[in-house]
Amino acid sequence: MFLNRKPAVLTTIRERNKGIFPQERLYKMIDGREPVTAHGTREIPIWGDVFLAWSVQDFWPWGSEQLVRGRILELLFYLQSIQK
Repeated sequence: MFLNRKPAVLTTIRERNKGIFPQERLYKMIDGREPVTAHGTREIPIWGDVFLAWSVQDFWPWGSEQLVRGRILELLFYLQSIQK
């Protein structure tokens, strides 16, 4: 399978959004609440679901949702740190 579009350069997210890092929108894209048209169908994993599955194995029933949120936030903080 081929991507419908060329993958985005992750170091220019802020630049492409007029100097603002769109943390809330990216959070929703990562956890699967906001569709990503470049992906086409949902054959690419929704990371919120993947992180939740991993956390349930290790931490169920205590704190799995918080762990998922934490992992997504860690990813967002990393993305924000690599902006040009």
